[in-house]
Amino acid sequence: MVPSKLRLVTLAAFIFGKFKLGKRHKMIVFFSTCEQVEFHYVLFRKVLCEESGEEGSGFAPGSLSPLTFARLHGDMKQEDRSAVFQAFLQSKTGVLLCTDVAARGLDLPQVTWIVQYNPAASLAEYVHRIGRTARIGSPGNSLLILLPSEAEYVSFLASYKINISEMKMEQILSSLMKDDRFKGNPERSKKSQQGDGQEIRRRTTVMQTEFEDFVHSSAKTIRCAKKEASGKAGDTDTPNPLVRIPVGE
Repeated sequence: MVPSKLRLVTLAAFIFGKFKLGKRHKMIVFFSTCEQVEFHYVLFRKVLCEESGEEGSGFAPGSLSPLTFARLHGDMKQEDRSAVFQAFLQSKTGVLLCTDVAARGLDLPQVTWIVQYNPAASLAEYVHRIGRTARIGSPGNSLLILLPSEAEYVSFLASYKINISEMKMEQILSSLMKDDRFKGNPERSKKSQQGDGQEIRRRTTVMQTEFEDFVHSSAKTIRCAKKEASGKAGDTDTPNPLVRIPVGE
């Protein structure tokens, strides 16, 4: 459960923490709209990976970094979707940002984490999403990010005997202590032990500032951010009447 203003950095810190220490995870992150997928794809590649943002599948076999991004949604051409699917299928690690177009009918083995940035619009979609991990007897994990206004979604799942446990936001943000990528200006940072709350908050602010600086770096990125926040429908489902599902920050 995270407040709206920390939603983006919580997702980014979770991804950063899982991949930073060289662990070979395969992760799928679900969004509600095509616009959200495109926005976060560009943003994460630039800020988390410091890439130039050229087009391509996003996955580079044999890459030295386990943190690579690709996207998959219904506004893409079929051949582009097929290329991304095949690249992710063959990849040993990486993050696939997608809409529910990837929730059904795709057999993707060895996916270790499913992340839902927006709650699924129906119970069936929730089950299909988390079903992309823990395939054929393999273990898997799923993270659901909710705003305080969406808290009743937990009770909704419980009514269908799907019980989930809470992961504290502070625990996720503490992953920013794993290295100094978001330490910022060393002259303003006092040496702190891992888990120090003040330093975690400071690094969270540094990450958020880098996101904001990139968005404001060009007219194109500003337009992309506005389009993402406007909630123009891509391949999204009918909104869940049980919860309000915001599509932007």
